[in-house]
Amino acid sequence: MKLDTAAAEIGISLAAYKRLCRLFLDNTDRDIQTLHDALRAGDTGKISETAHHIKGAATNLDLEELADLAAEMRAHAEEDHERLEEVLSRLGDTYKEIKSELLEQL
Repeated sequence: MKLDTAAAEIGISLAAYKRLCRLFLDNTDRDIQTLHDALRAGDTGKISETAHHIKGAATNLDLEELADLAAEMRAHAEEDHERLEEVLSRLGDTYKEIKSELLEQL
């Protein structure tokens, strides 16, 4: 992912996009941990709320794969614990890849 291209696609300056990326990384690190904690506690409301937050932030930055996984997590918050663990694992892996790419360019 090239930051200048992503910024242009959503219609903001590169500097503004970089600021949003830094904020996104700070918040999403916490959100991923919150999802793990909520899953362990069986707090489906917190799972849904946090996944919704990640989805919105990822969508705003045009990070569709991450947004889709967060939407899937939210959609299944009330369901099978094993499915949620699997989706959270994929979400975490995808986020790590995105984070690595972003940090190389910030």
